Amino acid sequence: MPDGTDRGRVPFAVVAVLLLVSASTLAATSRTGPTATTEPAAERAIERAEAAVVTALRRATREAARQSAARPLTTPADTPTGRALNGSDPFRAALELRVALALEDRLRHLDTRVGDVRVVARQSPRPSEPGPGASVRAALERVETTAVGPDGTALRATVRNVTLVVTRDGRPLDRVQLSPSVVVEWPLFALHERVERFERRLARSPLRPGFARRLTARLAAATWARGTAQYGGAPVVNVLGTRHVELLANGALLDTQRATLGGLDARAPRELREATRRVAAADVAGGVREALARSNGTVTGGSPTTDRLPDTRRRTVSAAPAADSALANLSGGRLDAVLARAYTATVRTRATVQRDGRTGGSGGPPGPGWSLVDRRVDTEWSARPLGDGVTPPDPATGWHGLGTATRRVVRTRTVTERWAHDGETRRTRHTDRATYAVALVHEGRPSRRTAAPVRPVRSAFVRRPDPTGGSNLADAGRTATRRFEARTDRLAVRAVREGLDGTESVAGEVPAALRDRALADLVSLHRRVRNVSVSVERGDLATLTVSPAARLADRLRERRADLVAAPARYDHVADRARVAVRAAYLDAVLASLDTQTARHGVAERRLDARLRAAGLGDLHWLREVTSVGVAAPSVGRESAGRAGPFAPRVSTTPVYLGATASSSVPGGAPLVTRNVNLAVPYADAGDGAAAAVTAALFDDRTVGLGTAARTLRSSRRVAARTGDSSLREETGRLRRAVNRSVGRVSWRLRRTLRRRGVGREMRRAAVRSAFARWDDPSGRALALSHGSVVPRVVDAVARRVPRYRAEARRLALRTALRATRRRALRSASVRVAARPVDRTGRRLRWVARTATREVTTRAVETGVGRLRERLPGPLSAVPAGVPVTPVPGYWYATANVWHVTVRGRYERVTLRAPTGRPPTGTLTYVREAGVVRLDVDRDGSPERLGRSDAVAFDVSTAVAVAVPPGPRGVGDKDGNADERSAGWPRPGAPDVAAATANETTYPPPS
Repeated sequence: MPDGTDRGRVPFAVVAVLLLVSASTLAATSRTGPTATTEPAAERAIERAEAAVVTALRRATREAARQSAARPLTTPADTPTGRALNGSDPFRAALELRVALALEDRLRHLDTRVGDVRVVARQSPRPSEPGPGASVRAALERVETTAVGPDGTALRATVRNVTLVVTRDGRPLDRVQLSPSVVVEWPLFALHERVERFERRLARSPLRPGFARRLTARLAAATWARGTAQYGGAPVVNVLGTRHVELLANGALLDTQRATLGGLDARAPRELREATRRVAAADVAGGVREALARSNGTVTGGSPTTDRLPDTRRRTVSAAPAADSALANLSGGRLDAVLARAYTATVRTRATVQRDGRTGGSGGPPGPGWSLVDRRVDTEWSARPLGDGVTPPDPATGWHGLGTATRRVVRTRTVTERWAHDGETRRTRHTDRATYAVALVHEGRPSRRTAAPVRPVRSAFVRRPDPTGGSNLADAGRTATRRFEARTDRLAVRAVREGLDGTESVAGEVPAALRDRALADLVSLHRRVRNVSVSVERGDLATLTVSPAARLADRLRERRADLVAAPARYDHVADRARVAVRAAYLDAVLASLDTQTARHGVAERRLDARLRAAGLGDLHWLREVTSVGVAAPSVGRESAGRAGPFAPRVSTTPVYLGATASSSVPGGAPLVTRNVNLAVPYADAGDGAAAAVTAALFDDRTVGLGTAARTLRSSRRVAARTGDSSLREETGRLRRAVNRSVGRVSWRLRRTLRRRGVGREMRRAAVRSAFARWDDPSGRALALSHGSVVPRVVDAVARRVPRYRAEARRLALRTALRATRRRALRSASVRVAARPVDRTGRRLRWVARTATREVTTRAVETGVGRLRERLPGPLSAVPAGVPVTPVPGYWYATANVWHVTVRGRYERVTLRAPTGRPPTGTLTYVREAGVVRLDVDRDGSPERLGRSDAVAFDVSTAVAVAVPPGPRGVGDKDGNADERSAGWPRPGAPDVAAATANETTYPPPS
């Protein structure tokens, strides 16, 4: 089929031939006799043959390009022919083989004659060894194809070693070697590269640009919106379901098509909008529908919603729980201990010893020949006053003088020896005396066994009244002085004998008013510490990437000097005691935060181990993937400009990849999904992955009181609406278990009141009054779970006990009761057995899911408004999720993780592009599953080159959601933690069946 290029070139060739003929004719007429030559005829024949070879190559290239586009080879077969094509680019190798074979067919019929001169064309060399593999390799060595032109929209084919054999009457005249090259404006490589790029983007991990990253961003946007709405009270039962994954996956697929193929199927936007409307009709969470539509780049229509979703990006975590816990611990007996240490003095005695002299002899044997039998030494020490004084210590050194003394110490040593000689014994005795002048200084300083920074105290041991009515450490100084004076002689002797080392403590009297003043100052500091906070990305909370406790601890350590507020010099010991209380309080807060940091590390290791054991990656992968989704500014859209200005027409079968079987897709659904909700308190029995991760973060034998209470409240409501007898029976069992736990916590609260001096009848009445607002066990349990009962108990005590009407005492009592409540909720005796909670939750989900299914079936017909009214809302109140650093009382957020796997398959992807000016038409590139065959050896039986694979993908990603701590949590609450689409695990028709059904042989019959 000629094209525009042929029409432009053939007339010039004809003109050239006419000129050659004219010249030959003129020469022949000028020559005479038998010397006339025929070489011009050979030259004309060669030129005509060359033009014919170029034309044959151009037509062979077009034919091969059309065949390659109709059935592109993507996977070579394990046959001699297929192995010969199994290089870096099977598609290009198959194209070059087709060009070589098509050209060979045409050259076989090429026969150019000019007069008696004949020119035929042959391809060489021929393979030396037999077999189709050798023929294929020889053909590939002769042909080379490349993409040329803008965006690779033209195709150049070059053939080496084409030989023109020139003969006259069967006798050879000449042989001419050609390497013709042609360019056809067919965008075969451009179309193939775009489909290949589309496949590569579909196969990439979420950590690189492509379909999985776009899907992750959309999943994150929708899941965060729906999860936050669920936390806010919207009736969202299934945060992320199959319908959501299907819809968001198709949106990501279309975006990937636009960026890689350069266009979309014209029907695709309409199909996506219709699917979005169908999903929105089943999602009744108000503004969540809009969020879902925005996350997929579609508009659902209708009036705009007024629902306002909370900010899902950051979470502010304060040091309030640690501050409360430290205040509760310090406001009791520990406060007295801190004050007592502050009013303790450390005393010591220093000695200066000088030797005055020595008198007496050294002794010896009575005479020559005497031998020593035994020896006894008696030493006596005595001390008497010495009139000279000593210099007292300088208080600037931190030590204050408490007393001085001088003593003369005399050491008298008597040596008695027994000697023997020739059976005779004799005793000798001699005495020597040594005298020492000893100066003693008794000094003291405030004890440093406190948390207060070391600073000098002005006149620490001098009676100097302070605002609390205290007298510094004067009483401790007097006590230390009396002890020193009573043992001055002994100290002087000990200084000579062994030296004076060590210190001792002397307790002073703590002023009676100091405790209340220190407590009031501590309450003021507590308010400041409570307001210290850090801002953390919720995505980092959901994956345990950041420990808020560690950041809070760092922030407090940076501000420690400012919070302790220690002066350069303490005015009195009471001032130092106040600072010691502040420092001890901060140490307690930091210790609590450090404990939470350590528990955070344990939770990280457990979650990582469980993810690995369940085959769902590891914690590092989860963090990287979820950061892609959360950090994406606009649901992961990438610029479509990479596809270039070349824009082919795109059509796909199916247009929309649904998770249900379609008539356009034989053999099954074109899209299959699996969605595992990892962190759910009660996993299905068959959900191994969910159960494994749940066991890592929960005690599988017990659950928290709040979880049991919320399950009880939801089951009571659903049982009242549906009248289900089995649910009512399970609810009764759970009610009794919750009631027992509430009673145990109430007893611990009364015990704390008893330790704070509240009488028996008063504390019983106070607790009973605080619980009067809630008339059922679930309400009382929830009040204990989120702590709202504690202020009521404090108010009731203040009404009955006058001393607790002071603000500082009320705050101290409140923090003590909060600490008691937190410890009680952690104890095994208060946690509820998992069995009744699990049985009730399962029955609740079954009943509510059945009702929901019936209502949802009618939702499209009756409208979302009725669905909102009739949906069993209590199901959405069932708790779900994992508390980050799951320790009651220090609850940053509730987190949950969804691991999503999406597998899909396009049965056919078609790209159409023009091939130049008419009448050349359109080049159609088709990717679908099928066997590619070609008659390589031209024996009528085509060899199998390999197969053309359908465009398919299999990606996994994850999203993690964190909401503030609260009663509902976040997670799928319909009891199906491992949600799989109907066609899981294989999308569409099997490759083998599809390949057999679509088997095609090339070249097609004429």
